[in-house]
Amino acid sequence: MQKYIGCNKEIYACFIDYAKAFDRVHHTEMIRILEKIGIDGKDIRIIAHLYWYQKAAIRSGCDISDLTSIKRGLRQGCVLSPYLFNIYTEFIFRETSKYHGLNIGGRKFNNIRYADDTVLLSENAEDLQLLAEAVNKDSYDARLEMNVKKTKTMVITKFPPKATSSKIKDESIEQVSSFKYLGQEVDDSNNQDDELKKRINLAKLKFVEMKSIYVQRNKIAKQVKTCQLLHLLNTSVWCRYMDPPTIKI
Repeated sequence: MQKYIGCNKEIYACFIDYAKAFDRVHHTEMIRILEKIGIDGKDIRIIAHLYWYQKAAIRSGCDISDLTSIKRGLRQGCVLSPYLFNIYTEFIFRETSKYHGLNIGGRKFNNIRYADDTVLLSENAEDLQLLAEAVNKDSYDARLEMNVKKTKTMVITKFPPKATSSKIKDESIEQVSSFKYLGQEVDDSNNQDDELKKRINLAKLKFVEMKSIYVQRNKIAKQVKTCQLLHLLNTSVWCRYMDPPTIKI
């Protein structure tokens, strides 16, 4: 993104929201896709047993319905669910590989995905419109529905952003100047200063909360004074320039 902005190029982005994404994954189709991409049979059987043979009943007041089979939906909060959803939607985005995206290091990227958090990328509004229409069609074929009201577009540029008129199902997609994607605020000027300040303040807050641990004068038992290093962790901060906010980190 920084490379494109630095070369005076524009990035057209569409942040997709799927309506009840995890709830719309059909178990039979999910297992078929796992088999198609060559997942080991033992792993498939384990996943199948997690979802097949589930039954549920509906309670209304004092009345309870008969048990019925649950044939769709991924478990919310399960660590496996984001990966299963990525695999479930993989064939949707394989079909869109023919559409233009961003050329980075000689490779073409027209989408970024983690579970149901998806952003489409293009160099111009026309290609973004074609890409969004193709994703909407293939998503519908996979029984997923794009929530147009929560889907947003953005033009990321160091110049005043242009207005776009992207549409899905004859319904206009709102263009925004900022959007929170995977917990990080993205704005149309690619200015990360506010996000860096936010991270610094969150870190300071955590240090203040743990201040009592750092300053306590209670004697520690000898048997726990010696700590053995088991893992060495290294953290790096990537940024465009060593500006004051970055130096503080």
